[in-house]
Amino acid sequence: MKIDMSLLYFAPIMLVLPYFIVSSLALPTSSVKNITTDQHALLAFKEQVIDPRGVLAHNWSVSHPVCSWVGISCDSRHHRVTKLDLSDSSLEGPISAHLGNISFLVSLNISGNNFHGHLPNELRQLRRLKFIDFNFNRLSGVLPSWMGSLPKLRMLSLRYNSFRGDLLLCYISSTIKICEEICIYVDLKTL
Repeated sequence: MKIDMSLLYFAPIMLVLPYFIVSSLALPTSSVKNITTDQHALLAFKEQVIDPRGVLAHNWSVSHPVCSWVGISCDSRHHRVTKLDLSDSSLEGPISAHLGNISFLVSLNISGNNFHGHLPNELRQLRRLKFIDFNFNRLSGVLPSWMGSLPKLRMLSLRYNSFRGDLLLCYISSTIKICEEICIYVDLKTL
C-alpha cells in the first residue's frame, strides 16, 4: 500500500483543528468584548438618566452606529469607544455601573450635569482612563479607593460635588510603589 506523502504534511494540522474548533465554541460570549459591548453599556447608561433636552434621543439607538452618537469618539484601529463627553448636557440621574464595561475608554467627561449618588465600583475596570471630569454635579459619598489605582490616570477633576475622604494617588506595579504626577482638582468635605 502506497501512502501519499502530502497527506502526512497535513496530518498534525488535522489532529489539532478539532481542538481549536471545540475550544472556540466553548468560549462564553460574555467574555468577548467589542463595539457591541460598548453599545449595550451606553444604552444601559441612557436608560438610567433623565434627558430633558433630548440630547441622547437624537441618535443614541441601535439604528445608528455607536461611533456617530453625540458625545462619543472611537478609536479607528480597534473601532471601540475611547471618549465619552456629555458635558453640559443637562443630564440627571446616577452614574451607571455599565460604564465600567467600556474597556477602551480613555476620557470620561460628564461635567456640568446633575448626576447624583456615589461612583460605582465598576468604574475601576476602566484601566485605560487618562482623563476624568465630574465637575459641577451632585455626586457624593466617600471617594472610592480604586480611584488612586487607575494606572494611566493623568487628570482627575471632581470639583463642586460633595465627596469626602482621602484619595491615594499611587498604585503598585510589581513590587515597586510608583506615584505618578497627576493633576487633581477635588473639593473634599470634612467628615
